[in-house]
Amino acid sequence: MTSKLLPLIIISLLNISYAFSQVPPGFQYQGTARGLDGTPISNQSISIQISINQDAADGTSVYRESHAVTTSDLGHFSLTVGDGLDPIGTFEDISWGTGNYYLAVALDLSGGSDFENIGSNRLLSVPYAMYAASSGTATGSTGHEWNG
Repeated sequence: MTSKLLPLIIISLLNISYAFSQVPPGFQYQGTARGLDGTPISNQSISIQISINQDAADGTSVYRESHAVTTSDLGHFSLTVGDGLDPIGTFEDISWGTGNYYLAVALDLSGGSDFENIGSNRLLSVPYAMYAASSGTATGSTGHEWNG
């Protein structure tokens, strides 16, 4: 009986580990909310709207979402882009390899949905992504070549 269950248990464990080994969609974003006079917006619920625009800071928005966050004593907040509320577009469908993308941030200090644009920045590669872009080119006796 045990010999018949062992393959089933192994297959189940492989399926579970595969399900948990997927790359999570999204990336971290942190910021500091400050008033016009530069003082931190401390311990307050605010709303953040994140847009990913293609080709220019004010280019076509391919994805948009909002977040309800609470700032720290120093006005800091953190969120995961790709895990927001009321998304417009699908984060997983962004074709990151086609052109430049910009992260546009807007906020509402009252925690509502009257967003004011506070700026945008071009999304750039992180060192691990730059390595990954060329990691499949190894040849020779490395033993890490994929042929599939």
